[in-house]
Amino acid sequence: MSSIHGGHRVARALATGGITRIFTLPGASAQAVYDGCLEAKIEVIDLRHARSATHAADAHARVTGATGVVVVGGGSAVLDVAAALATAQQAGVPLLCLSGGPPATLRGRGAAQEVDAATVLGPVTKATLVARDPTRLELDVAHALAVARAGPAGPVFLDLPLDLLLSESDPRPVSAPAADFRPAPEARALDEVVARLGRAERPLLLAGSELRFAADPSVVRRFADQTGLPVLLNGLARGALPRAHPCLVVRARPRALAESDLVLVAGTPLDFRVDYGDAPTWSERGALIQVSADPAPRARGRAEDLRIHADPGAFLELLRGRMDRRSPGAWGEALRAEETAPAPPRAGHAELGRAVAAAIRGRLRSGDIVVGDGGSFVGTVARELALEWPELWIDAGPLGTPGIGPAFALAAALARPGARVFLVTGDGALGMHLGEWEAQLRHGARIVTVVGTDATRAQLARAGASAFGPERAVATRLTRVPHDRVAEAMGLRGHRVDDVADLDAALDAALESPGGACVDVSLPVAP
Repeated sequence: MSSIHGGHRVARALATGGITRIFTLPGASAQAVYDGCLEAKIEVIDLRHARSATHAADAHARVTGATGVVVVGGGSAVLDVAAALATAQQAGVPLLCLSGGPPATLRGRGAAQEVDAATVLGPVTKATLVARDPTRLELDVAHALAVARAGPAGPVFLDLPLDLLLSESDPRPVSAPAADFRPAPEARALDEVVARLGRAERPLLLAGSELRFAADPSVVRRFADQTGLPVLLNGLARGALPRAHPCLVVRARPRALAESDLVLVAGTPLDFRVDYGDAPTWSERGALIQVSADPAPRARGRAEDLRIHADPGAFLELLRGRMDRRSPGAWGEALRAEETAPAPPRAGHAELGRAVAAAIRGRLRSGDIVVGDGGSFVGTVARELALEWPELWIDAGPLGTPGIGPAFALAAALARPGARVFLVTGDGALGMHLGEWEAQLRHGARIVTVVGTDATRAQLARAGASAFGPERAVATRLTRVPHDRVAEAMGLRGHRVDDVADLDAALDAALESPGGACVDVSLPVAP
């Protein structure tokens, strides 16, 4: 090969960075990258929408722990990815978005599909970069991948002008040295935390998403086993402890936060939510210690008393080696009693959500994945479904972006070919990207979609009715769509559940479907 074009350089850098699969909404200006992926043996998965493709790259990262990569064209595709990049940013997911933009020589002169990506995407990415030299494309891609993974992880946008992608140059590779951006814990910070934990009577560990991408995510369980501290899991850290673990706090979460005299917050922002729409009720007298790879982490919920800039996984590993196991004491025993108490009866969506959670739980195997996409019905399933890594629950995260489900499920199924993948969603969220069922089928992603159908934007309906009266809850009603029949029309299997007693049989039949299936669960209409 006497020369190679820029698309080969981009793909070669991706392969060197460990990327084996990319997601895309095909764009003419990005075709050189696809050609390079053929040469580099990188799988290209195309979806029906740029936002969905970006969500799929996000989910790929959450499942594999690697960096997700999405490739789009220019123009409207750059605008379409903004919500998905913001979703990854707030969830702390390493993601690289490559865009084949208009030629550099035509920029500022009315070039077709020209978008000021830095202005549009700057607020929702860690960095917006522009390639300027075809011979340095490998260095640009390597740098973008490194920034995406640098703690805390997040999305990076790299603009690849078309003339650079098509430019021919010497085929010899240009390599970049591997970089590790994980800040190391300082001994004096460890000593200070050990001392404060030793004085605390009601200490907690709150572990968050940064730990999902730690060098060894199992550090959370080792820390709990060693220290005996009550542990709250947030974001992508859910599943780090099994539901039966004596240190795990789920139902008693509000009480634990309200009564604790010291919360060690590792790898999650302080403005997280206890539950959908609820702010955490921090103890007024309790101290907060935040450990994050972010040198300036968010602290809008409550200012911390001590901020430590360190990789939270490495910090917990060193901290546990300096601590003796604590007795749970009366407070720890009270938290555990609340955890194990029978759940109070619920009605409507909540009761059906519990039934769906129990039915799915009974069919999960190690390594299976559940994707959540929607409001109240899905929220109940999330609370009631007990998972343990390598089982995963993944949802939009702090931004609460609706419509992520089909793309998340597709990427999850491809990332773990032997896993059972369930998508639990509402009819409002599913309707946003229902066309991705075609992409699921085309790429061989076997998924069981469980959709709660009530023809209502239920959370909005309840909020509107509460605030203004039932007759003024506008823009909250939908048409009742027979999703089982839509699935059949698109090549999947469809099952309708009007009685919860039929749920188990429908799920069993769906799991036997060779190309995936939809189980449409009829929900009562929200008031």
